Amino acid sequence: MSPALWSAIGAINSPQTYKQFSVRLRLLLQASARRRVPQSRRRHGDHARPYASSTNGGSLVKHDYNDVLEEAAGTLLKLSSRGKGPDIDVQLVEGLIRAKERLQEGTSTPRVSVFSVNDEISSSSSSQDLVSAFLEDPLSEDVERRKCIRDRWKDTTESGSTLEFEFGPTLETDGTRTRFPSPRLSQIPILLTEQLAPQDPTETLTADVPILVLSPLQRTDIPWTRIPVTNPHFLILVNATATDKTVLEAQDYIQSKLDGNAPRVLFVDATRALKAFDALRSDPTSSKAIQAYQDDFNGSNFHSFLQKLSESISEGPEKLRRDTRRALASNLLQTSRDLLHAYQKDVHEVRCAVSTLRESYLETREGAQRDVLGSDVAEETLVTEAIERAGKDVKPTLDNLKWWKLLVVVDDITQVVSGAAEKAYTKQFKDNLVFHSGRLSASQASFVDKTEDMLRTLPVAFRSPVLQNSLLQHSAHPSFAVTPATLLAPLQSRLSQLTFATNRLHRAAQRLLLTTFSSSALSTVSGYGLWLGAYLDGTTAFGGAALLATLALRCTVGRWERAKRSWWQDWTRVGQGLGRDLRTSLESTLDNQVFVVPESACEGLDKLVETRREELVALKEDVSRLSSELREIEKSNEEK
Repeated sequence: MSPALWSAIGAINSPQTYKQFSVRLRLLLQASARRRVPQSRRRHGDHARPYASSTNGGSLVKHDYNDVLEEAAGTLLKLSSRGKGPDIDVQLVEGLIRAKERLQEGTSTPRVSVFSVNDEISSSSSSQDLVSAFLEDPLSEDVERRKCIRDRWKDTTESGSTLEFEFGPTLETDGTRTRFPSPRLSQIPILLTEQLAPQDPTETLTADVPILVLSPLQRTDIPWTRIPVTNPHFLILVNATATDKTVLEAQDYIQSKLDGNAPRVLFVDATRALKAFDALRSDPTSSKAIQAYQDDFNGSNFHSFLQKLSESISEGPEKLRRDTRRALASNLLQTSRDLLHAYQKDVHEVRCAVSTLRESYLETREGAQRDVLGSDVAEETLVTEAIERAGKDVKPTLDNLKWWKLLVVVDDITQVVSGAAEKAYTKQFKDNLVFHSGRLSASQASFVDKTEDMLRTLPVAFRSPVLQNSLLQHSAHPSFAVTPATLLAPLQSRLSQLTFATNRLHRAAQRLLLTTFSSSALSTVSGYGLWLGAYLDGTTAFGGAALLATLALRCTVGRWERAKRSWWQDWTRVGQGLGRDLRTSLESTLDNQVFVVPESACEGLDKLVETRREELVALKEDVSRLSSELREIEKSNEEK
């Protein structure tokens, strides 16, 4: 209120002047309002020019801001299309895009948005009291208008609803918009919107003068990211007077949450302002009522709010809308930075998960190789030692095949030798390999579960159906399961190769017997023929026959020993090949069966991470470029 008005109130000293005071008070209020008419309206007449009618310089700035808005919105859409994780406020992203589209439509009337973050819809809420105090005329006796203002939220049951108010010659209500002859709407030509706990931030982001109303004790559930704190006309009204410790704590809390931005924080007791109006309206001719009105209105600090609002509106619609565009562009870029940070955090999280899983299965793989094959030192492995022990088990059987016993066991040589070799290998390898096959099967099931758990906990942007389908194909393949026979295949293959050497040994024994009998018979027949023909005497012929038989037997016995040595050479080669086959089979089992699921998952996620990292680098460069352009535009506007 102006000093002249308060002088008039103080000059009343008798009851006879109360009636005249009410008339004089009305005139002084109207005169004070005329002095607060924005300078731009005084220059351009009663109606503000629309935004499209800006000067050339203003149009250029507007066009530049629009370019930044378009590109910033496009970048934000690219980022938001990457996925909807827990760190992405989908409503904020959609609200920013809608706000950009609404700003492009343009309007000739400044938009002032009053909103709170309290879900309760009550006539005593702070924001409702502020709007009521702004719209009411303390000298008006129109009960219907006052009831319309006070009961405007009576039939509203949903938070996030919006009411709009603008000046009109008569009281009219069209849905959520109300027109009536409010003195302040006449003095300050604005479109006033009121929201309680808005879920959609579009309205607050497109407001030329956004006003957040808070309780001095409110500390939680304030969506700072949805609030246009970068708008230079943004006001925070704390519903209290700046006199106590609680209010000072509220101011410190608000400043700590604004991240370097410094909106105007006012402490206004709107409830007390309404109380002042009620006091004056109860008895306009009473000096006590006037004094109560003066004390409550002055103590509410409501006039400072009106002054700040008038200062913002006086800058003109073009400047207001330009500042709103700049603030929205800044919000778009800041939200893009937040999304970039969230995605970079997701990339780091995925890398850590992949690293942990890979380290786990590589450690298990190394342990499996060590348990099955032994150390990595050449020829000093468990397999080599087992082959040596198997050879020691077979050696007595083979040594027992003396040449003089072949007549009895010649038909059983293959069965005896093959049985001994299979028994020795089974003793040294089969049980051990079956045991380790079971352990590998358990490891396979464990790592399939670990992989599935990791994929379920991944950020949404990295949950690839293609990768999951690929992993399912691996696990559903017929050869995926690790069975007891998985590691026994090389043993069976090498035993079948040893069968050929055993058969050759058998044939050598058969040839030895045949040669021995043939030589003995031929020597006997030859000696007998020489004796019978009187070529030699009986003793000489018998000695010659015996000598020939002995020489033939000695030759065949040497061949039998060479056949056994050849079999041992085949045994050694089969053993060496078995060691190589077991290593190859184990590595193939580990790669293609046991760890194929976690390894494929890690490789697929590595590719996704690299692709996402390249995309984020490009988008980060776009955000940095747009931020620089926005600063250049701001600098250009300041120079003008």
